[in-house]
Amino acid sequence: MRHSARVVGLALVVLSSLVSLSGCATLSMLAASRGSAEGGQGDSAESGKNDVPTFTGPWAEEFSYSYDEATTDFERKALSDEKISEAEFAETEHRLKACLGAHGITFSGFTSDESFEFNFSSDMGSDRADELADKCSVSSGLDTVGSLFFQVRKNPQNLDWATIMAACLVKKKAVPPEYSASDYLRDEQKNDLPPTRPTGNTALDDCSADPLGLLTPSK
Repeated sequence: MRHSARVVGLALVVLSSLVSLSGCATLSMLAASRGSAEGGQGDSAESGKNDVPTFTGPWAEEFSYSYDEATTDFERKALSDEKISEAEFAETEHRLKACLGAHGITFSGFTSDESFEFNFSSDMGSDRADELADKCSVSSGLDTVGSLFFQVRKNPQNLDWATIMAACLVKKKAVPPEYSASDYLRDEQKNDLPPTRPTGNTALDDCSADPLGLLTPSK
């Protein structure tokens, strides 16, 4: 199963799930609208009612949105300094694992595409597992703290996504040298991005994970 957590900001992407028959699933860090939290950590509060600090950095809008949507003290504290530390992400992961475990779902870790994998019993069923994974994604802070951790570390200055993706694909020779941000947006709209072409290979996956080459060890 591939189940989506939301990307912070004004645009929300529809939840999608790819279900396997084996009771295994993958939850990706692309967006779904927020549901009510279930199996939280005991410090929840109604979202959208927070006194939002003034954020001023490149990701200020996204931090403001996430802070306003936060349902726990943990999230608000992690977001308040406009930085997500490795320790704060580790705590988010711990909370997610604990929430899933409380519902009989086994967390199997994050993948290179910012998804996480989990397993569930056959008698639970994929729909219920998907629902619980979504709720744990909310209550753990993955939708807010986790999402921003992934986004900020690969694009610290919040550069235009289409521009840096196009440049990355050109660098990987997956597209012609003249390929631009507008070309990327056009192909994205048509669902015709490079991996669907013979010359694309894994370029889109690689660029999506690290468009600026900040996370890839230098050779």
